[in-house]
Amino acid sequence: FLSEQGHLPRSKAGLIVTVSIAIAVVLPLLIGAASDRIGRRPFIRWSFVAATVWAIPHFALGATGVPAYAWLGAVVSALILGTMQGVYPAKLSELFPTATRFTGTSIAYNVCFAVFGGTFPFIATWLVHATGEPMAPGWYLGVIALISTVLVWRLPETGLSPLREV
Repeated sequence: FLSEQGHLPRSKAGLIVTVSIAIAVVLPLLIGAASDRIGRRPFIRWSFVAATVWAIPHFALGATGVPAYAWLGAVVSALILGTMQGVYPAKLSELFPTATRFTGTSIAYNVCFAVFGGTFPFIATWLVHATGEPMAPGWYLGVIALISTVLVWRLPETGLSPLREV
């Protein structure tokens, strides 16, 4: 997106993405530790709200072609993603009793990521070509994030309780 829509050189776009991914890899360690102490719900709720609000600005900043804006868009997105990644694996596991934890977690995680994460690049590219609007992926992401926010908002706090055995 940064090179195609933002017209940044591939090397600069690659650096921005690489640094952002590094942030999204390290941050979950800190967020996960914090969620063990204060609970999962605040992190998961507000990261999904942030993802909903940030979906359009993320793509708008990347499409400007201004390197500083692309950095801002990518780094803020990495912070939001890293917060989600620091909480949702534990949160998802805690929703299932021991007897079905592995199966439930595996199905929920993999189906969602295959359907939404796996198809996002294809759908985003198609939306841009079909509409001629570089912001179309942001609208799509925003709608998916909004639906997800409504769903995760209702999840119970599980981080401060022992895991269910049955």
